Amino acid sequence: MASLDSPDSKGSRLDCKVPEDFGSSSSDDTLGHASSHHHHHHHHHYPTGSHFTMSPLLDALPSERGPTIPQVSPSSQPSKDVLTVEEEQECREDLMQHYHEDIGELKTDPLDPQSQVPFDSIYTNLCLLKEEEEDYNRRRNARGKVIGLRRSPKTHYGKMFKKPLPDEEFRGLITPGQPPYRILVIGEAGVGKTTFLAKLAHDWREGKDLKNIQLLFRIPLTEAAREQTFGEVVQDNLSDEIEYGSRIGEHVKRNQSRALLLLDGLDELGVDIRERDSQNEFVQIMRGEKYKRTVVVITTRPWRADQILGDEKLRKLFTYVTIEGFDQDKTIDYVRKFFIDEEESADSLVEFLEDDRSDEGVFSTFMASFPIYLAMLCHMWRYKERRDNVMKLQTVSQLLDLMAQTLKDHYASKDGDTSEERYQECRQEVARCFKDVGGIAYQGVLKKQLVFKEEVLSDCGASVSTACEMGILTREKRVAPVHLRMQDGKRYQVECRFPHMMFQDYLAALHLASLHHDDPDEFERRLRHELLGDEEEHPDRFEYLWYFTVSRGREVGATTLRVLSETVDDTDFIFRVAFECQDKEITSPITRAAVKNNSLRVPKERSFAAHIHSLDTVETLDIFTLNALPKGRAILRKGAERIMSSPKIRSLALCDCGSGSDEFISTMANRSTTTEARNI
Repeated sequence: MASLDSPDSKGSRLDCKVPEDFGSSSSDDTLGHASSHHHHHHHHHYPTGSHFTMSPLLDALPSERGPTIPQVSPSSQPSKDVLTVEEEQECREDLMQHYHEDIGELKTDPLDPQSQVPFDSIYTNLCLLKEEEEDYNRRRNARGKVIGLRRSPKTHYGKMFKKPLPDEEFRGLITPGQPPYRILVIGEAGVGKTTFLAKLAHDWREGKDLKNIQLLFRIPLTEAAREQTFGEVVQDNLSDEIEYGSRIGEHVKRNQSRALLLLDGLDELGVDIRERDSQNEFVQIMRGEKYKRTVVVITTRPWRADQILGDEKLRKLFTYVTIEGFDQDKTIDYVRKFFIDEEESADSLVEFLEDDRSDEGVFSTFMASFPIYLAMLCHMWRYKERRDNVMKLQTVSQLLDLMAQTLKDHYASKDGDTSEERYQECRQEVARCFKDVGGIAYQGVLKKQLVFKEEVLSDCGASVSTACEMGILTREKRVAPVHLRMQDGKRYQVECRFPHMMFQDYLAALHLASLHHDDPDEFERRLRHELLGDEEEHPDRFEYLWYFTVSRGREVGATTLRVLSETVDDTDFIFRVAFECQDKEITSPITRAAVKNNSLRVPKERSFAAHIHSLDTVETLDIFTLNALPKGRAILRKGAERIMSSPKIRSLALCDCGSGSDEFISTMANRSTTTEARNI
């Protein structure tokens, strides 16, 4: 048989006639390199600075572009539904060019599209954890003899424990044609999920990793319309010269071990993955009903992962990986990279973080591990007059408030006019902008919509330009999807998007909270019927919208917490929301209502801080039960010391709290030598 890269193979098709249940067979043949094409790529960005110096021509990178790929044998009867060798190689090169343009640089400031630097100069590896089954008795017996803690019985079978997963081991999970075929990457908003997938695509494009992958498709699910197929979405991200996008889906189906799918934002897809007969092709792919032997990596926020874990069939389909963000060393590493030419800023911020960590402060304990929060902190640290305010931060809402104020001040000073009159004019412009764009943001949150056509924002008038100047919206000119080009006859469309769902949630909350002043009944109606109306959806779906709304003042906060407590049974979620308002006068009823028979339980690690914060608002607790402990030595020590110093807690119960309980118990044991002995 002639080699596929020989002249005789021109036009042959990669059709191995593999059933959907099986991966492709391979031989020792390798793909030759088709000549590079200078594509007019359709994803156009506004200028992004001059830091990036990588050559734009793929043919200048032959060694990076051409790792040896296991070659499939063409069928003796080629199918017209799959790609030829040359088409596949052209598609590969076009994808690489797309990633070069789309993710070749990273923003150091989430709200400044001009703050672009080369990807590898700022990217910092994240801490990953892999969920695994454990032997409960072995784990519990190994910890149970330290100081004789009362232990709650095992609550359910199959509970997962998390083990550290080095980055190279995660990449080892991605083996074409071998399980695991579905990897669910779970992380909070802002923890770095999108950038994590971008790093995989970037390294593939650079030839640094995933060299046995021929085609890598990175798809933000927020851009995947309900009616679009996988092939149509891919076509929208390829240059106009490529006209065979409709065949890419069938090509992947018949050559499953040659592709890798990176699907970003399951929680932003407007369909339910639990729907067994869904016609949405992306749901079918994620459920393993299509491309069963293609490795698919999917990111999501925790609330959507909880839905999957509650479905017995889906739960067994996935391998679960959690992104924890930065550890202490990675935090310092990121700060040094951010302030590469600003030694004073880097040194002073590192000193603050280390002192804050020693004092077990809020930012180092709860926020510094999140890349998006750390990036905002670094941005504001450049303004020396802001540093005192930064050091006082207690909640995510306060961080966003300070970031918003920084943006307002920066916008007011852009033209060099520092007069009081100009400052007041800018304040009015920004207030009008937040009001106009906030309404759009709110409707988008309800619909899981992050991207908006420019004409949708036409009613906002000048506010759109103001929002773009401030950085809370970005404007992009893109080639319109094929069906819109046929329908409207327009090649391009202009889209606006929020830089991150978190900022959209923030503006949506400002809009929602404004209703409390204008029409309190309408405000409460929206909470009950729009945010809580769907019994199938957990309120976690709008987690940050709740956080940012409850922090808009005492009256708004009191109404928000009252509606939540009357409607939602999940006290863990209510505690987390209440923590954001930092007002114990309106949160103390929430705490007291959660105490049952003089006992209080912390069911999840995410609400640990909120429960600890509320301890001084309760009466005597006979039993304080911890079903989970958070990661991080500082927060464990802080929690342990707070519990040991509280005269209101008579006994403590730990239940399957993982390895963190060792640190927790040790701190309590040390603390017990200096405090009154109690039954703990």
